[in-house]
Amino acid sequence: MKKSFGLIIQDYLNHPQSGVLKNIISILLLPFSLLYCFFMIVRRQFYEMRILKSKRLKHPVISVGNLTTGGTGKTPFEIYLIELMRGMNIRPLILSRGYGSKTPDEMSMLAHEFPDIAIAYAKNRHRAYKKAVREHEFDIVILDDGFQHLKIRRDLDIIILDASRPFGSGRLLPSGNLREPKSMLRYGDLIVLNHKAGRESRDYSGSEMVRNWQGLSGGYEFSGIESLSGAGQVRLSDLGEKKCGIMTAIGDSKSFRHLLQKQNMEIARIYSFRDHHEYTRSDLEMVQEMCMAEGIECLFTTEKDAVKLKTICFENPSVYVIKIAFRLEKGEDHLKQRIRALAEKQ
Repeated sequence: MKKSFGLIIQDYLNHPQSGVLKNIISILLLPFSLLYCFFMIVRRQFYEMRILKSKRLKHPVISVGNLTTGGTGKTPFEIYLIELMRGMNIRPLILSRGYGSKTPDEMSMLAHEFPDIAIAYAKNRHRAYKKAVREHEFDIVILDDGFQHLKIRRDLDIIILDASRPFGSGRLLPSGNLREPKSMLRYGDLIVLNHKAGRESRDYSGSEMVRNWQGLSGGYEFSGIESLSGAGQVRLSDLGEKKCGIMTAIGDSKSFRHLLQKQNMEIARIYSFRDHHEYTRSDLEMVQEMCMAEGIECLFTTEKDAVKLKTICFENPSVYVIKIAFRLEKGEDHLKQRIRALAEKQ
């Protein structure tokens, strides 16, 4: 799949080591970011003033979103949220955007993880919701990537921020990776700081985000390894002293690497593709050739990548799926109270 010129520029600007040229391109794009900023502010105000209409669903809606493009841990948090609701005997519907017949990456992963959970996606989310009402029974709607999707009203707006870089590059699209100005955090109900794999983060006690941040913070836990080929669970000791690499198409491959390093895994190489990249046979052949040239004996990938890789994966080197889990370290009781209050309204 070929990238558009815009996506190539975004990939370059989001790369942490792009250098001086990156800064020059970012500065040149600032006028477009100002126009984008004006548009996003006016758009949200129009919804607030009811000039643009939001639709109220029959079920309570919990929106899970972010302020930057990719890499905040939204999908792992949604998995955690689903498990939390199931423990409370609450049945969720995952409502996401979709285009044509293609299943969104995150929805494929959630369907694999929870085959009994109702999932609906379409370009028109309200239409997808109405179809789900006819076909499934559920108590609460989880609106995936919903913070900027203002066409549907929400009862609880949760924003996931990367604790190490909560505002990304600090610049709005297309100059940076902010989807909305930082001031839009005031429209959120709960802010979750994702410390991911324990990477260092700043103290936000005096930050503008604190007004809505009610002590919710968490991170990733390593929960196991399994073979992509379907051979089952693998122990770290089984890998011995093999030279390993990473192959991912996620928003933040560095956090994934850091998680593995915390398990005392030595990572010799990262083969990184753009977030949501559709792997092709030529991609894998290229990675395979690089692995052979560099002596890489096994590759680690994410659960999200595994859904796409299973249909076209190669035998050598061996590929292993790293299973992670998001856990709230602070604020779980408060989150449960908010969810329970919404469920009781239904």
